[in-house]
Amino acid sequence: MEARVDARFEGRVGVLELSGRNGTNPMDEGFVRDLDHAAEQIAEASCAGRVDVVVIRALGRHFSVGGDLADLAHVEDPSAAITRMTGFAHRGIAALYELEVPVITRWQGAAAGGGIGLLLVADIVIAGRSASLTPGYGAVGLSPDAGVSWGLSRRIGPGRALDLLLANRRLDAEAAVALGVATEVVDDADLDTRIDGLVARILDVGSGVIRTTKRLVRDATSSTLTEQLADEAEGIAEAAGRRRFRAALSKYAGGSDGD
Repeated sequence: MEARVDARFEGRVGVLELSGRNGTNPMDEGFVRDLDHAAEQIAEASCAGRVDVVVIRALGRHFSVGGDLADLAHVEDPSAAITRMTGFAHRGIAALYELEVPVITRWQGAAAGGGIGLLLVADIVIAGRSASLTPGYGAVGLSPDAGVSWGLSRRIGPGRALDLLLANRRLDAEAAVALGVATEVVDDADLDTRIDGLVARILDVGSGVIRTTKRLVRDATSSTLTEQLADEAEGIAEAAGRRRFRAALSKYAGGSDGD
C-alpha cells in the first residue's frame, strides 16, 4: 500500500507530504504509522546536515480532518486503538518539533483534531484563504491529543486555548493569523509561490546561521536574558568566522563612511 505520509527530499529541502483518503487526510492507524516513519526519515536527514528547511504539505482539499472516527467506529476496543495511534502520532510529532531546521506548513482547507497538532509543529504557517481550524474534540467527548493543548497554549495563550477547545470554536484563516496560529494568509493559488520564495530566502542565509537562529529563537522562551545574550554572543562569533560573512565584509573593504 502506498504511504499516506511520505518523506521527500528536494535538494536541501525536506518535504513531509500528506496524501490520505479523499483529499481530507484522516488520521487512522495506517496514517500515523506512516507519519512516524516519515518524520524519522526527515529527522535523520536533518541530523546528517542534508536538509536546511522542512515543508509540511497536504494533497487534496484539506490539510487534515484529524482522527478517522468512521474507522474507529468499527474497532472492538476504541480506547486501545487510540492508545496505539497516539503512540505513533506523538513520536512523529515530537521528532518534527525537535528538528534543528525551520519547519514551514502549507495550510489549505480544514485542520481539525490531531491535524491541528501537525499544523502547530511548524515554526512558520502559511495559510490559504480556504484554511479553517475546528478542534472537534469536545463535540465527540474527547480531550486533545497530538500536542494540540501544548501548541495552542503557547501560540494564543492558555485562556484562549481553553476557550477554543471547550467551546469548539472555528477559526478562519484571517482569525488564525490575528491570534498567532498562522504567520500569514495568501490566496490558495499563491500558496506554492509564496512558500517557494520563502524557502529560497531561508536557504540563502546558509546552513549554520539557519540552525543557530532557530535554536536561539526556540530557546528564548525558556532562557533568561543573561543566558540568551551569552548564546547570541557565541553564535554570532561563530558565524563571523565563516566564509559567507568574510565575503560580505569584502564588499566594504576600501570604502569609507558614507560611500
